[in-house]
Amino acid sequence: MITPSGGTIPPIAAMGDHEWNRGEVLPPNPLVPFFLPYLVPLTGLGGVDPAARPTFHTHALGANVTLIILDSVGVVNPVDGAQVDWLEAVLAADAAAGRTSLPLFHDTHWPVREEASETQALWGPLFDAAPGVRLVLESHEHTYHRTKPVKTGGTLVPGAPVYLGGGGWGVPPEALGAAGLGAGQPDSVFAVAAAQRFYLALTVSGSSFEVSTIGDGGIIFDGVTLNHRDP
Repeated sequence: MITPSGGTIPPIAAMGDHEWNRGEVLPPNPLVPFFLPYLVPLTGLGGVDPAARPTFHTHALGANVTLIILDSVGVVNPVDGAQVDWLEAVLAADAAAGRTSLPLFHDTHWPVREEASETQALWGPLFDAAPGVRLVLESHEHTYHRTKPVKTGGTLVPGAPVYLGGGGWGVPPEALGAAGLGAGQPDSVFAVAAAQRFYLALTVSGSSFEVSTIGDGGIIFDGVTLNHRDP
């Protein structure tokens, strides 16, 4: 990850539920001593005191795409209130500029094992209404899933966001839910759900996202290509 000239590819991480100490002893910010001092500065916040570094921020991916990092855990910043207002403003600015918005966060709006995150009701309608949100990256469960284009209530609509994610590369994958495709979620929402470790290779071009899902042994077992906006 180091170029011949010494440059590096910075990790841009969203707050997850393994970056803090569950709130038993200390106030919030000291509970994330690794995340705030070491990961967040690589996103251009090195000059900001660690206790004041935000856990939601944006980054330009070329001329056409805004990567939106959100804090779905709510340890440092609540998932509602100011974060919702900020997200709404970012999505509106992208829409006005004709940019595509790519949200990334930890908790899961469309899980295959558990209940949906509370952020689904808070952020999902904003994603639904934003013309530039075609792909949403989420995590948390140690499985893999990709939805069909779906709105927050579960209605399948061409051009609606596709939710893609899961995780757990360093641990064994978890079994799918009893229904195979999530607690209380309609089966038709999911294009793919698998008890599979994976990582994603995301290629952003001027007109589309191309996602390859790569599992054990380097085998590509899923993928999707989405236009930034409707042609």
